[in-house]
Amino acid sequence: MEYAFDDVYPTPTSWDVPELCLRGAVTAGYKCGHYPVSSRRIVPLPSEKATSEDALAYQRLVIRYENYISDRRKPAGADRKVDLPRDFRGNKTIVSAVSKNHFVALLQLLNRIKTHEPKTQVVVYDLGLTERLRQNITSWQNVQLRTFNFADFPDYFRLAGDTRGEYAWKPVIVFNVLQEFGGLVLWLDSGNLIRRPLDRTWNDIAAAGAYSSRTPGEIRTWTHAGTLEYLKVPAGLLGAGNCNGAMVGFNGNHARAVATVARRWRACAFKKACIAPEGSSRANHRQDQAALTIIMRLNGFSCEWNNGVFDAERGADPEGAMDISILNDEFYPAEWRNLEAGGKA
Repeated sequence: MEYAFDDVYPTPTSWDVPELCLRGAVTAGYKCGHYPVSSRRIVPLPSEKATSEDALAYQRLVIRYENYISDRRKPAGADRKVDLPRDFRGNKTIVSAVSKNHFVALLQLLNRIKTHEPKTQVVVYDLGLTERLRQNITSWQNVQLRTFNFADFPDYFRLAGDTRGEYAWKPVIVFNVLQEFGGLVLWLDSGNLIRRPLDRTWNDIAAAGAYSSRTPGEIRTWTHAGTLEYLKVPAGLLGAGNCNGAMVGFNGNHARAVATVARRWRACAFKKACIAPEGSSRANHRQDQAALTIIMRLNGFSCEWNNGVFDAERGADPEGAMDISILNDEFYPAEWRNLEAGGKA
């Protein structure tokens, strides 16, 4: 059953103290109350009587409220039509990669791309999928599936334990797609959400050459000393803000961006001392993101594309069109979860 958002909360006006009542939107016998709902988190239903169906209804309403707030807070002019230069209109590529435990999140991303970017070609790299999951991906229109052959790369690239291959595969994948397709290439982590067409994002990539939004922290906060030493980072750059490895774009026609950022980011991935030096971990280092930030900053490229919209817990691109790295934040059809779990779909 669909619940009309406007019927439950017709005109939300407060970002800080929104309240939501599920009267009429839950099963009989449920006692309604007003529960504070912050758009920064989803609060579970505070009742033992709540069923799983109620929880899904509640979560869906919260998400719709968050979408509403996101629309209200986006910068002025974010919805205006932006015309790309003619050279780029038919040459845009979104690239991502997925392993089995992120498959549902990838389906969410593909579904949003189908809605908001239906003419954009998509390349998905298989980081460890079953044949059944691969077949699902190839069934999507405008989606090409590639296999990342870990045997061709250093051992630390492999998805073993908590290191996730030091995320070294990401710069390699991005550069390969950039070389193959040219034009505008946008890397999106499989957990990203697209909320509306990315017209302005494509325009910004075309103009900037190398593109990323800000993410919390500074270079000194999330970069291991070994990477700082390897890339010879000057002290004056340590306070610069981090770029966002979950959303990275390149203009293949921008020679300086390709040579000084994309190519050097890839080269860093092949040197463990650069991307993941001894003693580094997710507790003190951000692997691909740390390297990207330094390389972009050293070569005069900005990561300030958020225009104040980026949130420490829920990042967004300049037009508020995208949430960064949100997993399991949407109601998924049961067959999606069954696919990821290896059950019947």
